[in-house]
Amino acid sequence: MYSAKQFQSARQLRNVSNQNIKENWQARWSDSRKGIWTKRFHKKVDAERICGDFYFNQVLTGHGVFGLFQTSMFGKPTERQCGQNIESVSQVILECELWRDLRSKWPKNRKIKDLKELVPIHEFCSQTSAVVKALYETRSMDWS
Repeated sequence: MYSAKQFQSARQLRNVSNQNIKENWQARWSDSRKGIWTKRFHKKVDAERICGDFYFNQVLTGHGVFGLFQTSMFGKPTERQCGQNIESVSQVILECELWRDLRSKWPKNRKIKDLKELVPIHEFCSQTSAVVKALYETRSMDWS
C-alpha cells in the first residue's frame, strides 16, 4: 500500500518560519531594558511601515538632537535654548516656547492628547518633523 505523507509547501514553511521569527523578536523586545522611550509608542513588534523621516525617527527613539539624550550619551551641557524644563522629547515637542509658532498649525484638539496618541496621526508626523528639524538646525549652528 502507498502511504501519503504530509508535506508542507514552501509557503507554509515560510509562514511558520516568519511566525517563529516574529515571536522571538517580540520576546527580545519585551524582555529588553533598552528602548524604553520607543516602547511607549510600540509595545508589540510589527513589520508595518510607519510615516516618518530622519527627524521624526528621533521623536520615536528619543535619540538625536534632544538635550536629554545629548547629555546622557555625550556628556554635553544640559543648557536648554528656551530656559525651561529638561530638554526631553515631550518638552520640546509639546511645551517649548521656541516652537510655539510651529505648534500653532497643529489641530486644536491635540492639546488634550499626549505624544503616544499623536504619533499615529500623519499630520502630526510631518509637523513634528518640522520642529525637530528646526531644533537640529539651531544646534548645528552651535556645533560649528
